[in-house]
Amino acid sequence: MQLLTPEGEMAYPAVFRPAPPMDGDTTKEPQYQLTLLWPHSDKNKLKRLEAKIQEVAEEKWGKTAAAKLKKGQLKHPIRDGDDRDAEWMQEHYYLTARSSSRPGCVDADLVDIIDSGQVYAGAIGRMDIWLYAYDKAGNKGVGAIVNNVQVTGEGERKDGRKSAADAFGEGDDESPKPKKAGGKKSDKKGKKKKDK
Repeated sequence: MQLLTPEGEMAYPAVFRPAPPMDGDTTKEPQYQLTLLWPHSDKNKLKRLEAKIQEVAEEKWGKTAAAKLKKGQLKHPIRDGDDRDAEWMQEHYYLTARSSSRPGCVDADLVDIIDSGQVYAGAIGRMDIWLYAYDKAGNKGVGAIVNNVQVTGEGERKDGRKSAADAFGEGDDESPKPKKAGGKKSDKKGKKKKDK
């Protein structure tokens, strides 16, 4: 079942280059992925998504699927960030969608994004996903495949990375800030020309 997620805060983006599995399993192939986060206070935003997840589960396992999802007998793709170590995931719900194929990626004006720097942990966006039921090697539940990504707004970066302008503009003890252009010119011998 294909649908759009609500807007959320992006985390662990790997939409331009596949990333190795987060669990460190080297037998699995790297995949494209994106995680979206929603504050616990925004739970109402997830009602439609949760209803579709239940629908997919019931198509596979019948009317008992809803109860099994609540009890954890079937894996639910929306999880609680309180179970994660990352402080900024606390008090949030999150969903991770993966794909072996590179997802499409556009901005708020539906223009293709080619600069990977626009898709960062903390940016605001949504996903076009495919929900599916799985039953493999004792693992049962509902998973999500990312088809497309839309970046709809900027947010506070969660990876601590600065822009190049910010990083070099601050300077440090060993490297003073660069001087502005427009100083006195030097002649061929390297001496500054005197003002007349």
